[in-house]
Amino acid sequence: MRTVAEKRSLAVALAAGVVLWSLLLGGCHGQRRAARASQPCPVCRNQTRILPLAKLTYTTCVCPACRTVTTLNAATPAAVEDYAGAEVGDAVEVCSHCQIIVERCAACRQDRNKRAGAAGP
Repeated sequence: MRTVAEKRSLAVALAAGVVLWSLLLGGCHGQRRAARASQPCPVCRNQTRILPLAKLTYTTCVCPACRTVTTLNAATPAAVEDYAGAEVGDAVEVCSHCQIIVERCAACRQDRNKRAGAAGP
């Protein structure tokens, strides 16, 4: 009788461990989905990733629309936010392979906003 209870408690402990393990792994990645789909890099065609601006160290930006390449001053962290037109805490698309930021430049964003405004009712 004692061995059956020991086996049962071992099985329950293992099952609880598996459930906890899956919850821990799923909790890290399950709820954090990107608000937008990433696009291919305009340089190497690898898939880009969406990263927050906070700790980004890349200083080369490529506009996917007009393919303009801009190099930012590494000493000015706000230059990335100015280029991307973003607020603190926002995210941008980056290519880890090329180490570039892939976002529309200010001119293309302005042109896109004008076209979106003209298409309205």
